[in-house]
Amino acid sequence: MHTLILSGVGGSSNWLPLMFPLAAIVVVVYAIDVIARYIKKRKLHNEEKSVDDLTAPIDNSDKNII
Repeated sequence: MHTLILSGVGGSSNWLPLMFPLAAIVVVVYAIDVIARYIKKRKLHNEEKSVDDLTAPIDNSDKNII
């Protein structure tokens, strides 16, 4: 098994600065995933809206055209 030494000498290991870039990468990947899901959802919503517009009844006799 390989030993991974992050930083420091002996007992002093300051690995916290390595966690910030890792956390930033995780946040960026999660944000990209959320944005992609939102775009897909809006695209599907717009497609359903156009289909609903096509299936709407054309003859609407309750409106008075003057």
